[in-house]
Amino acid sequence: MRKTSQLSFAALLFVLLTASAAVDSLFAQASVKIGSVKVDSTKSPQFSLTGQKKVFKSTKNWLEVDMVFQVSASRKPKDGYLPDSLDVEIYVLLKSGREKKLVKHQGSYPNVAVGESQAIAVYLPPREFARVTGKPRPSKADVIGYAINISYAGKSVATELKGMKAEATKAAPEMELLPKSKTPFRDLYYDNYLVDSQG
Repeated sequence: MRKTSQLSFAALLFVLLTASAAVDSLFAQASVKIGSVKVDSTKSPQFSLTGQKKVFKSTKNWLEVDMVFQVSASRKPKDGYLPDSLDVEIYVLLKSGREKKLVKHQGSYPNVAVGESQAIAVYLPPREFARVTGKPRPSKADVIGYAINISYAGKSVATELKGMKAEATKAAPEMELLPKSKTPFRDLYYDNYLVDSQG
């Protein structure tokens, strides 16, 4: 009787593990459709403060990469979110005189909704842009091209290249692009943007 009970428990455990693996497999088939991608300059956000005012008046320009995308899955999770994070790589190739300089962001983004449009934004601060290009402020004309790779469960699920080849992404980056959570833009349009796991 005890042996039968052990066999039944083992069979039940096998069924549960198989079902779990099947569900994981369905989520592993998640696909991503990249929508609009904008690479341009944007001014530092301005906030109103009470108390003594600072003498600083000028605002500076940041290089911004803004990407909108949507995730779909073979089976939508009960809570509406992917069980694992999306891994995102963003590369931007910039002009620096006669040279080309690469800047990069690599981040992991949890809490990804299935079936909803959402966005990721990354930035190159004014000082870093000046160091990379030798120019005081960025513009579209400084951007040669960009590349995006999105992975889920260790598998690439979406890529986009514009103005550059995949081989160019293998060069050592000059600077790291900052996730939105580590910039003054952090709290702007908060509900629409994913927050990286380091944020």
